[in-house]
Amino acid sequence: VRDDHLVEIAGRAFRIEAALTTAYERQIIDAAGWEPGLVGLLLSILLSSMTYLLAAGRARARALADAMTEDLRRLTLDQQAMLDTEVIAMAKLRGRRIVWKNGALERLFGYGRDEMLDLPVRELYVDEDTFVALGRNAYPVLRRGGHYRSQQQMRRKDGSLVWVDLNGVALPGERDEEITLWMMVDITQSKAYEARVERAAFHDALTGLPN
Repeated sequence: VRDDHLVEIAGRAFRIEAALTTAYERQIIDAAGWEPGLVGLLLSILLSSMTYLLAAGRARARALADAMTEDLRRLTLDQQAMLDTEVIAMAKLRGRRIVWKNGALERLFGYGRDEMLDLPVRELYVDEDTFVALGRNAYPVLRRGGHYRSQQQMRRKDGSLVWVDLNGVALPGERDEEITLWMMVDITQSKAYEARVERAAFHDALTGLPN
């Protein structure tokens, strides 16, 4: 293959002739032969690497999901063990009705299994005035994110009275602002002991008359 060009430099004409030699043709053909193979090899390596990384990523993601599931299961069991305590009665309320409770609450108030679900808590108060007063005092505190605590005399299912140390809190993360958690401890014996001590302090032991 030959080619020529006329070039003028400083008013003088020059002819430039170019020819493609056989050796140069062979170099071009050889290059054209191995470059596509090299590109294909590089693409194969890249795809293999991506496939390995994706497979390894799925394996790590699956292992992580299994570990999180196991941790969640253990946490749930721990929470159930803590909530189903014999000492602290617990109730979750919505609109002052019981939507969840533990066994200690049923034992405290003398109700059967799941008998307290959807029970209005008004049934547990001595009278209407006490029920209204606690709601008026407690719920503004709970809506501000605070804790409310008081000692209340409440009514069991059979009508007998029980003193409880009452502690309430609004549950964080709940969409319904009226959902609250209440914890109660039976302090009836403590109250009876306080009453005996107070009577002994202010009354004569023999006559029973006030000092």
